[in-house]
Amino acid sequence: MAQALLSDSLQFAQMAGSVLVRSVQSGADLVMIAGYVDRISYILVSRPEIHTVKELMGKRIATASIGGSVDMVLRFSLKVSGIDPKNTILLPSGPPMTRIAAIASGQMDATIVPPENLGAVEKAGLKALKDLSDVDAPIQHTGLVVRRSFLKENRLLGKAFLAAVVDAIEFYRRNDRVAIDILSKFTGITDQRSLKDSYEFHKRLFPLPPYPSAEGFKTLFAEIGAAKNVSPDIFFDQSLLQELAAK
Repeated sequence: MAQALLSDSLQFAQMAGSVLVRSVQSGADLVMIAGYVDRISYILVSRPEIHTVKELMGKRIATASIGGSVDMVLRFSLKVSGIDPKNTILLPSGPPMTRIAAIASGQMDATIVPPENLGAVEKAGLKALKDLSDVDAPIQHTGLVVRRSFLKENRLLGKAFLAAVVDAIEFYRRNDRVAIDILSKFTGITDQRSLKDSYEFHKRLFPLPPYPSAEGFKTLFAEIGAAKNVSPDIFFDQSLLQELAAK
């Protein structure tokens, strides 16, 4: 995604905050102009005999891929839940459904999954151990990213795009039936339980206005190991949303 933006194949892209930070640290001309999710947007699930997060000490925890954005969020989730990731066994296990199957078969003990997988978790007889979005721990998970040079030359277009984003979030919150139908169309998911779980979960998380979170970026610095003297505002620009709000 970052490469597509930098080559001008795309002008706007949704991107994980961790990917943006690493890209900018490598010299990429990228900036986040809207923050979509600034909380941990996953559910911690486990084998049914595990009753508390503390019991995950020493257990095998399935991650997507070592070093990826899901892996970073998983490690952060463990930390804010009182578990040092070093005291667990983190193993790459692929996408959510594969991780769920690994727990159900006894190969793994826990993982994190997005809300649309809760139905599959229940069918597999697993436990939803903790809704991590309830944890008071800001982290800039996803947002809208552009090139700074593009924004400099196309500021009016950037503001128009953001105005559409704000309208879309408001529409999403007010129109549950239509929003779920649109989710189904664009994700290919037809299971109504999965769609409703995802809709209700994210309805709580989408901020309005969708400002990127300075505190969320500070969390990313700590997790990625960014230079301590780096200011978070080099990674995001709230000015366009501020100008829209002032109208």
